[in-house]
Amino acid sequence: MTSQGDVKALQGRDGYRLRIGSYRVIFDEDATTILAIYIGRRATTTYKRS
Repeated sequence: MTSQGDVKALQGRDGYRLRIGSYRVIFDEDATTILAIYIGRRATTTYKRS
C-alpha cells in the first residue's frame, strides 16, 4: 500500500499517513496486515501521539 497514492512515512514514530483530501489515515503495515490507527479530518493535533 505504501507504493500507491499520497502516502508518506511518519517522522519520529512508526507508521505512515495517507492523505485523502482534507482527511488523514494514519496506519502501520507488515507483510500481511494493515492497521488503521487514526482516521479523521486534518487538524493541528492529527500527528501528535496520545
